[in-house]
Amino acid sequence: MSDDEIYNSPIIYDSKTKTVSVDTEKISGWPIDDKAGFTREVYFLNHLAQAMFSQKSQDVPTQGGKSNKDAHIQIEKICVQAAKDLKVGVKDKEAIVGSLNGALALSLGQPPWDSAMTKMQQVVNILGVRCDVNLSRNFWADAAADAEILVMFNAQDWRNHYRRARCLRTIEKYAEAKQEYIVAREQVLLDKDVKKMLQKAIDEIDELI
Repeated sequence: MSDDEIYNSPIIYDSKTKTVSVDTEKISGWPIDDKAGFTREVYFLNHLAQAMFSQKSQDVPTQGGKSNKDAHIQIEKICVQAAKDLKVGVKDKEAIVGSLNGALALSLGQPPWDSAMTKMQQVVNILGVRCDVNLSRNFWADAAADAEILVMFNAQDWRNHYRRARCLRTIEKYAEAKQEYIVAREQVLLDKDVKKMLQKAIDEIDELI
């Protein structure tokens, strides 16, 4: 299998309009709920791009370039608390996702003169925790949509490839899942325990192929 086949995503990018859409042919075999969830997340991705890179001409306030610190602090607190709740096993995971969705809306609602890179990092942090929460409650379609976006935004973070690998393994795309595990393993430089965990996942995939 070629690299192009392995990384072939069901997302189409239009360079002229700078928007993304779903490749319906590639998701034709997906369950109806999964199709709907994935399409919804792609719609969100378009909204995200528009929010981060507004093309409209607007007056910049006198403190142009200064981030909305209160909002940023609130968003960070929500992400940290959500990660803690997941780690300690809080049962109401729907509430955790709800708080993260609120943080996402707050981030996207910041003015267009706010730092695009800051906003992007916030979104990546939020989606990372939300993906982990959805993985923990077996909401694979929602987790997969977040994982796809995370890999697009930050392909250098092993955790994003690990998240995507888990989703691919669930739908029995073992070859693609193995490649994602391998990429994740190669990106981990110092943590031997993580490398061992990823190698174990690769070995398990080999038994399934």
